[in-house]
Amino acid sequence: MKKCEKIKNSKGITLITLVITVVVMLMLAGVAISAIVGEEGLFSKTRQATDIYENAMKNENSEIQNLIKQLDKESPSVPIVEWRYKRGIYTNNVFINSIKDISYYDKRDEISIYETNSDSPEIELLNLNGLKGINKVRFYLLYISDDINYKIYYTENKDYDENNCVTGIISKNSTGKTIDIPIGDYKKVKIILGDKSGIKYGFGTIDLVASPNGVSGLSIRNSLKSTDNVGIEKYQYSEDKIDWYDCDSEITYNSNDCWNKIYYYRAVDWAGNVSEATEACTINLDKEEPTIMGSITNVTTTSFNIEAIGSDNKSGIYRYEFYINDFLEKIIETSEKNVTFEAKNKESSTDYKCKVKIYDLVGNCSETEEMIATTY
Repeated sequence: MKKCEKIKNSKGITLITLVITVVVMLMLAGVAISAIVGEEGLFSKTRQATDIYENAMKNENSEIQNLIKQLDKESPSVPIVEWRYKRGIYTNNVFINSIKDISYYDKRDEISIYETNSDSPEIELLNLNGLKGINKVRFYLLYISDDINYKIYYTENKDYDENNCVTGIISKNSTGKTIDIPIGDYKKVKIILGDKSGIKYGFGTIDLVASPNGVSGLSIRNSLKSTDNVGIEKYQYSEDKIDWYDCDSEITYNSNDCWNKIYYYRAVDWAGNVSEATEACTINLDKEEPTIMGSITNVTTTSFNIEAIGSDNKSGIYRYEFYINDFLEKIIETSEKNVTFEAKNKESSTDYKCKVKIYDLVGNCSETEEMIATTY
């Protein structure tokens, strides 16, 4: 009996000891937690130290800025303004040829010569971010040997499928064609040309066209460029040199809204110094066709030269196209006024009908009268 009582007393003491131990551990844990997360704890002290450091950095940066403003009295350079429209790059004065239909030449495919086969050539225009309201695809094919089928897929970052596709035919006699697609902010466009073997086409481009409510084809990209000893903080623009508004170095204008207007630009550095304003930057409408004269020279039994003299007083010359018997023989992209193309490997004692077309940078076109070259 005594042995049983002794065992019971021992278990009671052990249980009391365990309870006391747990209570002590909880008290210690509470003290530790309070030391970490309490008002005077480690976390609080860390936050206070971080705030003190950040405030010190702000004060130091503010003092540095004030010091820069006191010491730097040098103004930034006058910004260089570079305009881009279609194929042209202009300084200060830009020419456009339309205030209704706005073409995107940023995303296009340059075509040389393709011949269709069972694996039809595919042209995929990707990464179309920034092109808003796409609603047309424009083909400009200078040569097609026969009618050619087209299929255009469009998607807003989804897989291509037949529900988002338009199809049709580009006639041999109508190499320029514009196809309507549902308006959208497409991220991917794929074009398949031709499903019959042996049809040749080439010498042209494929462009995307957007609605006037989308981003304009007239834009300034990375164009406001100024230098300064402490760095450029921002750019500003004005229409009257009185009221100035902040802007980025890259600006996109809608040609419906901004043609026939004048803009001025200036740069502001981190010290608050302001550059002088640029000269007046104008946006002009160019609907005038370039002029061209042609002649046949240096005729032999198997060759002759086609000489062209072009002129354009606004946007500037972009390219010449030389045709023989209504077939495009040569494209020369140049701004030069005098251009010569040598036609070789011709038949002797043969008449050849020749003409030359000229295009300016915004797409206006004219051509020579038909000329006859007769080999010996």
